Amino acid sequence: MIQHNSQRLQSILWVLLLCTAGCGITRNPVPVELADKAQIPGIPKARALAGLPSPAFQQTFIESIQQEGDAFKTGPNGERSYDFLALSGGGDNGAYGAGLLCGWSKAGTRPKFKFVTGISTGALVSTFAFLGEEYDDQLKKAFTTTSTADIMQGRSILVWPYSDAISDSAPLARMIARYHPQEMLEAVAREHKKGRRLFIGTTNLDADRFVIWDMGAIAASGHPDSMKLYHSIIRASAAIPIVFPPVYIPVEADGKRYDEMHVDGGVKAQVFLGGILLDIAEVVQATGLDMARMKRRVFIIRNGKMRLGASRLKPKIGVIAGKTVSSMINFNAVGDLYRIYLVAAPRGTEFNLAFIPDDYEGKAKEAFDPVEMTRLFNTAYEQAKAGYSWQKRPPGISDEICERLTK
Repeated sequence: MIQHNSQRLQSILWVLLLCTAGCGITRNPVPVELADKAQIPGIPKARALAGLPSPAFQQTFIESIQQEGDAFKTGPNGERSYDFLALSGGGDNGAYGAGLLCGWSKAGTRPKFKFVTGISTGALVSTFAFLGEEYDDQLKKAFTTTSTADIMQGRSILVWPYSDAISDSAPLARMIARYHPQEMLEAVAREHKKGRRLFIGTTNLDADRFVIWDMGAIAASGHPDSMKLYHSIIRASAAIPIVFPPVYIPVEADGKRYDEMHVDGGVKAQVFLGGILLDIAEVVQATGLDMARMKRRVFIIRNGKMRLGASRLKPKIGVIAGKTVSSMINFNAVGDLYRIYLVAAPRGTEFNLAFIPDDYEGKAKEAFDPVEMTRLFNTAYEQAKAGYSWQKRPPGISDEICERLTK
């Protein structure tokens, strides 16, 4: 009798929960027909939407050339040298990218990047990478002392049916704010005004768009909410759907206020550069650049392996789902690398790729295990300090294809 009543009570509870599934977060989403017109109030140059022509993004690139002065000149006849850094997603594997950057500084060969881009855990690394070795100690601390409790707090299973995620990312929000204080944003703003650029990618789920945020423009805007927006974008870029709640960003369209639902940029791309939004010919004409006198290098840090490898899987839903998602993410990452290479190689841009060694075996005991993250950080640090052997093409690109692209 007791067991029967318990089962009945559980059934009633689940019916009640399902009935309240529509009673979750109240929001005011952008009407579909206005999705491409929405802007950040007071910061109209804050972002660009991938897949659409972006005059704002084109202009910020032109301005970056005009602002730089002689900072990137390397020769008496106007030769220029540009280095670009792209940081991928990868969760706790971001410790690899952090270690590589710190070891690179120790080796004394880490360049001053013209552009830095980041997605997900790469977004968490990106500001440190952009500002340089002065911030290496903070970068190391962030990726070697952080535990799961510093990132998320689980929600009761009873609220899942009418919630926007199974965990709360408030701890992550506090961590982002702690490691990105006002003086750090001021430093980003100063570098932005010198012609350097920092971009972070998120996914606007409402509009089904990949959004590229100009973090330097936000930091330099002088808007009273610039720091709040800066933190929100980093949090959104790392907001793995279902696991973490989306970040709702206030926007304006046709004079009315709405909100957008943003999640992990990794939903759309694992790593990116800004060339997909640029009309290079217009940039050259507007700035007087001589492409023949430019040395360009792209450095990509893949916070993960290039191949997951074979394994014997248990016939369990969780195991199958986990391996499936990991395989999809890994495959998408390789595709992103191909796209970057296919744009870079024909233009004579040197391609450099770093990634976690395929034979590295993680020993994490939790989602964000500080012991394992420290071990991974140290692995990358030692590799970079000794002089990292950058891969010059993505896996699978043959010598024949490489030769054709670079002719």
